[in-house]
Amino acid sequence: MSEVRNVRVDGAPMALGSTIYRVRDVAPDALAQGIVVERTFHGQRTRFIGRAAELEALAGIAKSAASERRARFVNLVGSVGAGRSRLLLELASRLENEGFWVLAGHASPMRSRSSFALAAALLRAQFHIHTDDPRELVADKLMQGVHTMRASGAKAIDRAPTSSSSRRFGVGRMDGSEIAEQLMGLLGHEPAGSRGHDLTVEDRGASLGGMGDEEGIIIVNSKGGGVWLQNIGPDQGAAIQNAVVEGCAGVGLHVGDGSRGIIIVNSRVADTVAAEMQAMGWVADAGKQPIGLSEVGDGLLWTDAAQVEIDGLTVSGSARHGFLIDGAVGEGSSVSNITLEGGDEAKGIVQQHVTQGSEAPDTGANTPAVTQLADAPSSVPIAPAPPAAVGE
Repeated sequence: MSEVRNVRVDGAPMALGSTIYRVRDVAPDALAQGIVVERTFHGQRTRFIGRAAELEALAGIAKSAASERRARFVNLVGSVGAGRSRLLLELASRLENEGFWVLAGHASPMRSRSSFALAAALLRAQFHIHTDDPRELVADKLMQGVHTMRASGAKAIDRAPTSSSSRRFGVGRMDGSEIAEQLMGLLGHEPAGSRGHDLTVEDRGASLGGMGDEEGIIIVNSKGGGVWLQNIGPDQGAAIQNAVVEGCAGVGLHVGDGSRGIIIVNSRVADTVAAEMQAMGWVADAGKQPIGLSEVGDGLLWTDAAQVEIDGLTVSGSARHGFLIDGAVGEGSSVSNITLEGGDEAKGIVQQHVTQGSEAPDTGANTPAVTQLADAPSSVPIAPAPPAAVGE
């Protein structure tokens, strides 16, 4: 048994029987995260007894997930004191010894509507990032952490799907600093050199994401809106597939400027927060006019008679409208398989400044009815100017 001695605090000896603390060693990362806690008896680690079959099953699932490159979810069930925490501790230790990187994090019910809250918790725990760390320190911790993982022979990142677009998951061809920049958004920081909006496509065709398991785009926590599609001609078109746009300010996904041939499939826009943006409003006898700053917060915004076909879109947790159409839509527009949740179901699909019963998109299966308004009570944000040069 480890020796216990009295300790001194500010020169005064502690009385016998007072609470004392034993510092035994520097805990490995997996044990220091407060998720998998080492079990001891009077300072001595106890033996692991009687869970060999369960340990083998869990280790087998982890190895299968790694070899197949597919995620697995395991729900470990047991009564209080049955040994779940100790089993996880042994599993983490075994996997680390076999070359795995083990990350652990808390899934909080307070963040149940945020897809990336757990991912952010994993990053913070693995790289010792605090919520009040300045941006420069967060970037440095991420970069050093990625370099350390690669230098130590971790294969997980280098096996990640690759893509020519940094908006996708693929990071295998990036260096540590590029990966760190892509991870900054998960932690609530804008990437370096941000122009205030995450992705703008103007006057050109585009294909964003894809339907494969390793394809898709993620836009997270942009301070100037998420995805903006504008002035796209019928011979250009744009497709968004398997996209997640979350936590963006003002607008999650916008289609406007008379764009044609826009297709949105199997995508999700969540938790669009309120923000003040330069906006337009409908003025009596003057039409649509600039009105200065206005607070907006719309999950999907559809303007300027754009022609859009949507099949599979979930919108949730929007600060203002979940799904707002301003004015008439382009001929041939349609919406189907639209899910509104997280408070957006009560707001519905709203189309303002239209004649009742006309100029609405065709409504397919599993889609709320479109509520049409003759007036236009909601302001419409002005789309940002795109960067000076946009790569193909």
